[in-house]
Amino acid sequence: MWTLKKLLPFLVFLLNGLFVRAQFTELLDKPHSEHYWMHRQYWLPKMLDANRDSVSIFQEIEKARHLAQTNKDEELQMTAQLMELFYYIIVPNPPHPLVDAQFEQAYSLAEKLDNSKAMASIGREWGMHYLLRVRNYELCFEHYYDMYELLGKVEPTTFPELPSCYHDLAKAHYFFHDYRIAIPLYKQAVDAAYSTSNFEFAPSDMNSVGLCFQRLNELDSAEYYFIMALELAEDTTLPKSPVHFNSRAWVGIISGNIGYNHFLKGDYEKAIPLLKKDVASALQDNDLGLAAGSLIPLGAIEVEQENLALAEKHLMDASKFIHKVQQPWRLEKLYPELSKLFTAMGNRELALVYLDSAVTIKDSLALEFSKLQVSRVQQKLEREQYLAELEELESERELKLFQRNGLIVVVVLLIIIVMLVFRALQSRYRVKQLELEKAEEELRIASDQLSVFTKHLAEKNQQIEKLSENADESVEALSELQKITILTTEDWAYFKQLFEKVHVGYLSRLSEKLPNLSPAETRFIALSKLELSSKEMAAVLGVGQAAIRQYRLRLRKRLDISDQKELQDFIRQV
Repeated sequence: MWTLKKLLPFLVFLLNGLFVRAQFTELLDKPHSEHYWMHRQYWLPKMLDANRDSVSIFQEIEKARHLAQTNKDEELQMTAQLMELFYYIIVPNPPHPLVDAQFEQAYSLAEKLDNSKAMASIGREWGMHYLLRVRNYELCFEHYYDMYELLGKVEPTTFPELPSCYHDLAKAHYFFHDYRIAIPLYKQAVDAAYSTSNFEFAPSDMNSVGLCFQRLNELDSAEYYFIMALELAEDTTLPKSPVHFNSRAWVGIISGNIGYNHFLKGDYEKAIPLLKKDVASALQDNDLGLAAGSLIPLGAIEVEQENLALAEKHLMDASKFIHKVQQPWRLEKLYPELSKLFTAMGNRELALVYLDSAVTIKDSLALEFSKLQVSRVQQKLEREQYLAELEELESERELKLFQRNGLIVVVVLLIIIVMLVFRALQSRYRVKQLELEKAEEELRIASDQLSVFTKHLAEKNQQIEKLSENADESVEALSELQKITILTTEDWAYFKQLFEKVHVGYLSRLSEKLPNLSPAETRFIALSKLELSSKEMAAVLGVGQAAIRQYRLRLRKRLDISDQKELQDFIRQV
């Protein structure tokens, strides 16, 4: 049987699941700004919680992703992606090996959706990843400046993290003491606070402008911006965003910085109350490091004013706080003041110890910063070398692509040329074919005409023979016979024309081989080429068959041919 004790974990799990689903359901079809504030109010504290449960975190991410895909909500899809990326930045130690692939995937998705706000958010987290976890500062700035370029494409009223983007880039430059570069970026962050009504970092950013000028020893400018920062922190008319700055804490912090500025100027009367105000505010918030920061100049002032007991208390409290919160970089300011204190107290031994410690810590911090700078320069050189190699590979790829495309163009041109040549040859072939067909048709017609003409001559010969038989019986028949001429000059010319069409160049070749032939012999050979019988040739030529035999005999003697068959072969082969 279920008891309340057994049911309680199940109920907690169930209620938590329902809460998570309800929370993400409320984001459906909501603008980017609402997603951002959910991230700041709910997701960021959850990630920073030391007791966080990774399993439940990823269950939430998957629920958000599934809900986004089911409802085709691109904004919620990007939110789920950013939640996962933020987990990889904050939680794993060392960083998750697939985090770069996750960033690439998320950025590609944002590009595909043409979502500049998501791309800027991813670029910001990517830069943060390289700054805080990987310590690759060159890639940090590369992603931060990619983000910076995208900020010009977003509408400030729809992008509440705009001040945070400028803030992170400025903070990275401040980290490397690039104060001149950080100042305008911090100012942009403050301007963005007004355009987005998100003043979460506004007092901090204006205070940082003052710190930059203080580091540059431009104390009047530093004081000007510290006062502006203080006015921001004390301004109760500023719109309250879902996540707002702690005005009381920032009033204390900025007051301490103004007090330190007066300390650097030597105006102790103005410095003391402001530094004390900062110490009190810091101790109220249990910020021991911040309290130590103001206790050091307070102790230094007391040493100058020879209030050694109070000076010792301030400086020893500062030392205790620094060691407790493990902020060794604050020792650089503490040890010189302790050396002065013990010198004033007459304890030369301790004074020398702290003086030596002051030199050691200063050199140590300088060395660490030098290493940091060298690391950044080295990373820059490596990045430039990598980009150069990448560019070289890209150039090689482009060259190969150009060569391939050139080869394709050449092949295509060759194909086109071959096709054009083929079509030209095909066209010429068709013309030749037509000419051949025309020539064959003309030859056929000529052959028919030659046959008709030869037949006509034979008919004339028959007519002559008939008339000859009746010549004695009829005067009229004799008269008709005398009018008929066989193979006249006109007939021969027409015959030659037809013969040349059928046997092209035959008579010319015959004239070359046998130049002294008589016209009658030429006609005999032409008729022999047509393979007419002796009787048919005699009829055509209007001579007797004896004359035909005589022509044949003379030709055989001239050609030195023994029989009739050889003569006929010669006539065929001319």
